[in-house]
Amino acid sequence: ITHDKITHDKLTHDRITHDKFTHDRITHDKITHDKITHDKMTHDKFTHDNITQDKITHDKITHDKITHDKITHDKITYDNITHDKMTHDKFIRYKSTHNKITQDKIIHDKITYHNITHDKITHNKFTHDKITNDKFTHDKFTHDKLTHDKITHDKIT
Repeated sequence: ITHDKITHDKLTHDRITHDKFTHDRITHDKITHDKITHDKMTHDKFTHDNITQDKITHDKITHDKITHDKITHDKITYDNITHDKMTHDKFIRYKSTHNKITQDKIIHDKITYHNITHDKITHNKFTHDKITNDKFTHDKFTHDKLTHDKITHDKIT
């Protein structure tokens, strides 16, 4: 069946499951990283024993690959559709660049940088000013509820 044009005023989905989805660009407000490569790091205070960092500022951080077990977006837009909330069970980001990051306290089970391996690191807070992902692919994610206020298709078959 070929439709020349269809307009939905409102459409509500109770549950949608995507097998695969690729985002060209997404900005995250908060993220936890398993592996990080720092081009430059400035430490205001750094105490080794249990390792306590009061504040750390990174000018730039580049991730080659990061895997998140679960992430929740409060609002996300793709294909001219706005989702109020979306939860990903797992996704892999191939590359992302952070312009600036400030850490007050974070707990790492194990982390290695500058050829030094720490068994545990504790940061009080971790704030990203901006994170840009060039591309990442979701293998599967599920929307519990999805509401479209208005959608227009020029042609669909």
